[in-house]
Amino acid sequence: MVGTVSLRKRKSNGRYRLGPRSRSASLGRVEDKTAAATASLLWDAEPASTLQRLSRSCENIMSYIQMTEGRRSHVTLLDGRVLDILIQPKLYAGELLDMVASHFNLKEKEYFGLAYLDDVGHQHWLQQDRRVLEHEFSKKVAPLELNFAVRFYVENISKLRNVQTVELYYLQAKNLIAKGAVDTDSETVFELTAQGLQASHGDFIDEKTTKELLVKSLSLPSHMLHKHSLSFCEERVISYYKSFIGYTRGLSIVNYMAIVENLPTYGIHFYEVNDKDGAAWLLGLSHQGVSLYEHADKTKAKKVYFWRQLENLYFRDKKFSIEVYDPKRQVM
Repeated sequence: MVGTVSLRKRKSNGRYRLGPRSRSASLGRVEDKTAAATASLLWDAEPASTLQRLSRSCENIMSYIQMTEGRRSHVTLLDGRVLDILIQPKLYAGELLDMVASHFNLKEKEYFGLAYLDDVGHQHWLQQDRRVLEHEFSKKVAPLELNFAVRFYVENISKLRNVQTVELYYLQAKNLIAKGAVDTDSETVFELTAQGLQASHGDFIDEKTTKELLVKSLSLPSHMLHKHSLSFCEERVISYYKSFIGYTRGLSIVNYMAIVENLPTYGIHFYEVNDKDGAAWLLGLSHQGVSLYEHADKTKAKKVYFWRQLENLYFRDKKFSIEVYDPKRQVM
């Protein structure tokens, strides 16, 4: 790992800050150069161009500071915590992932990654063999906003070896359901919400307590409240919640994941693409393979290319192509 780091808690908002134990004096030297450059610029420049040159000068100085001192980042974890990390120039993405995974004592790191959004809202993953600051981050966001999340899904959680890994898969599924990012019907949402309450808070106590928990947990997707009244949603969740009395946390999580894993859009990373004719599609990557979807319906794939069928993958810049194995093809 590059550099020595320490962990300390900030009292203001409960976030953790991960930063170097010692800082160099280079920042002071940069400030001296900044003052000299600014004075020279204001003295020599024409009045009309002063502001533009000053702006460019400040941008260059900030880039230099980031190269020598690092860049601040916020890493959002699956349990809602946010880590405040100073990313040093030589830090690799794999090393950063190790830092983040240590907060969960995570052993199966290979299923997880760190993601960020570009200027148009598309998600990208940090490549572990590249330095973090070599990635093309949005220039509109400072500090960097990164998300720790499941990158590679499994067919079902029975494939996972560690309980902590299962917990993180469960937290990600809960977040996706709460955001409405997974297509599902209303009754399934109510059942999942009740399973989540059982896992987090134990047996049903009374209706008033349950309603308060629903408000605090924000577990009901907002689109549900557009389709149904709040009282109806509460009634349905309470009905399911009562039926789960006696379930342990572990059983509730297993039941939750069993339902989610059968939803058609769970476990798929969707990307907007255009084919060679310019037609727009959604490309879905999952544990099964590569699938093509129409924008109007993400629940039914038009084509599915299983991983065992794919011979080669090619990508360069924004172009992507695959070679599919055809058993009927004759080799000359």
